[in-house]
Amino acid sequence: PDVAPESLRSVQALLHTSVMITLYDGNGHPLYRIPAARESVNQLSETHADRFVNQQDYRHFMSALRRRGSVTHTVLVQTRQGVSWHEVSARSCLDAVTGGQACVVSEVDVSDLKRTEARANHLALHDALTGLPNRSFVTRNFVHTLQDALQRGMEAALIFMDLDHFKDINDTLGHAAGDELLVQMAKRLRRVVREGDLIARLGGDEFLILVTSTNIERDADAVAH
Repeated sequence: PDVAPESLRSVQALLHTSVMITLYDGNGHPLYRIPAARESVNQLSETHADRFVNQQDYRHFMSALRRRGSVTHTVLVQTRQGVSWHEVSARSCLDAVTGGQACVVSEVDVSDLKRTEARANHLALHDALTGLPNRSFVTRNFVHTLQDALQRGMEAALIFMDLDHFKDINDTLGHAAGDELLVQMAKRLRRVVREGDLIARLGGDEFLILVTSTNIERDADAVAH
């Protein structure tokens, strides 16, 4: 019998799409994968659960699918090329061949988008010149960092510093020299503080160090010196 043009075109579209579509049975075993999905998996027999890097993500995903009948989550998945971020969508359905419970799952690789988001978040919270946390980072994280230290039975001290006569550097040697001085200052601060201490550039020539210790007077004095 003749095949309807719409059916031929839908098959052609599925064969060439980059979206990874898989039909799983009720136990998460694959019933069918389109070519893009077959190229992505390590083994054709891998289950839906095998796809997830974190099994807790899989449990949350399936719980939402059972409650709502459809779900979309962005999660880390195992692929033939390594671990990637995928936007995974699923909808409960019936297998057209057996009539049994099934779900159709589509995946889109969003790793580039996640990297862009991470980069944007990093830039928003870090000084572009020195790479140190900035004032926004301090505002957002200071209270949490302090509370965490206190809960672990530690004491805390703040060291605030700026560079004497920094304006003279900019005025006589130029802003490029001033920037280089700030970069070198940040490197020196990283070397002298201990692991776990927070260094931030608040702006201009102002720096902040949060020291946490079980003997704060001794250790804060050592860092300040």
